[in-house]
Amino acid sequence: MKATAIWQKNFQSVLTNNRGHQVIVDLPKAKNGDDSGPTAFELSLMSLAGCFSTIFALVASKSRVEIEALKVDCDGQTTDDGMQFTSITTTVEVSSPADEATLRKILEKTKEICPVGTIFNRAQIPNTTILVKK
Repeated sequence: MKATAIWQKNFQSVLTNNRGHQVIVDLPKAKNGDDSGPTAFELSLMSLAGCFSTIFALVASKSRVEIEALKVDCDGQTTDDGMQFTSITTTVEVSSPADEATLRKILEKTKEICPVGTIFNRAQIPNTTILVKK
């Protein structure tokens, strides 16, 4: 796995991986950026939400549990300077014919194996998870 950042202008960079995908990161206008993409810090929280969504869907599929809709919201609380996360609340909203107990087992397995979640856990950032069955 490889990631590369190529500075473009001002505070904007294009991030690429070795599979041909790219994302623009930038600062908001309030911090003299062009606001052409999320900040790298925001992207880390977006990555957590994406990882939870992907791994939840993967575990559900392997468990033969049908998912009709899935939404993951990660709400990150930060230090006063906005430079570090102090805690995160992850809300997983899922529509499925499966019962809530089955969905909770999927959520627990997701928390156990989500690679991005592991990074946040090792940084000792508390993450409260909430399951909402729709």
